[in-house]
Amino acid sequence: MKQFITKHDIWLRLLSLALAFVLWAIVMGEENPTRAAIFSGITVNVTGQDELLEEYGLSLIEMDMNTVTVHVSGPRNSITPSELQNRITAELDISGCTEAGEYDLKPLVSVQRAGVEVTNVTPRTIHVRVDKMTTMNVPVRVEAVGSPAEGFRAGRPEPVTANKVTVQGPVSELEETVYAYAVISADGKTATVTEECPITLYNGAGEPITGAHVTCLTERIKVRLPIYPIETIPLSVTLRGGGSVTEEETEVSIEPDSVKVIGDPNVIAGMKEIDLGELNLDSVRTGVPIEMEIPLPDGVRLDEGQPTTAKVTVTIDGIETRTVEVSKIALNDTAEQSPYTAAVAAQSLPVELRGSASALDEVDESGLTIGITFDSAALGEGAHMVRGVVVASNLPDGVSLVEQDVQVMLEITLNDQADGVLPDGGQHIEQPDAALPEEGGDAA
Repeated sequence: MKQFITKHDIWLRLLSLALAFVLWAIVMGEENPTRAAIFSGITVNVTGQDELLEEYGLSLIEMDMNTVTVHVSGPRNSITPSELQNRITAELDISGCTEAGEYDLKPLVSVQRAGVEVTNVTPRTIHVRVDKMTTMNVPVRVEAVGSPAEGFRAGRPEPVTANKVTVQGPVSELEETVYAYAVISADGKTATVTEECPITLYNGAGEPITGAHVTCLTERIKVRLPIYPIETIPLSVTLRGGGSVTEEETEVSIEPDSVKVIGDPNVIAGMKEIDLGELNLDSVRTGVPIEMEIPLPDGVRLDEGQPTTAKVTVTIDGIETRTVEVSKIALNDTAEQSPYTAAVAAQSLPVELRGSASALDEVDESGLTIGITFDSAALGEGAHMVRGVVVASNLPDGVSLVEQDVQVMLEITLNDQADGVLPDGGQHIEQPDAALPEEGGDAA
């Protein structure tokens, strides 16, 4: 037994236990011992904001922490967490931040309880940023997304309440704000809608501004989205009969024969067809397509992808158009004592005739003359596009000119340079003895 007690230090262990009990009794015998405690999540109240704004025009923009952790010590009966939490205050005075910039400030922490003192605060400093706040107006851009119901097309959305909104923020950041953006949905719509849409601010690169420092004073705007029915309207043309050709003798084809339009439903409801205009059967080129603009009434427009012109082809029974080359060209220079010589750049010019195939075969091209009246002194040296007039004699019955006017390139040179042959091989034509038509061509 003695060896066992000696081996395991029993007496030493019993003595340690006794001493610990005595010390505990001494401590517990004191009336109110000192103890420490830690309180987290203490809200930091910012002071000096009004003074900073009034005197320097600066505002608190950013604060990296708004709570602190406080270490305290004091009498045990004063350190009661449920009570003491509400008696600890933390303040951050920014009145000394008199210039725009960033600062590290020490929060002032106090405890409203006698005998309790603050031993530590974390973090020791709080990082703040102050800057001048200002406002400016930016334009509103609206966009429609989605697709209306089948047979309908969305028009251009427009803001109803305002074309601009006011944004607020620090001077250094506000200049990045370029426009306000709102989106309205067209999904499944069959009629014009007006909705309140939230606003998002964007910079010049088309990226949303996500920071909290710049804000829009208007959170939502009204946007109107017109929804139009898509209607298919046939195309037509008005024919004006001449002395030799009647409307009954003609056949008209239009490509395309109809177009899709959108717009004011009341206007479209009264549109039975779209008249491209009037064609004179006495001068129309048979079998030759004519491109004509598609006119539309106010409040109506072509749907996306629709052509703005149509090709009209008129075919007249037994009538065709034929082109002949006219080489007889008469020049009439009205200038007195002109120092210039005129010549036509081409050997012959095309003229279109219309009639039956058998009658066109009988045309004598020598009976066609192109007369050009001009003032060489007024035109001066060089190449000029002028008007010529076709004069026809002895045309067979039923044959007529498609157009009497033709465009002619006239070369004018000084007399000492003219030799009757143009550099490009054109023909110099002397004025004939025969009288020219009175309505000769003027300078184009």
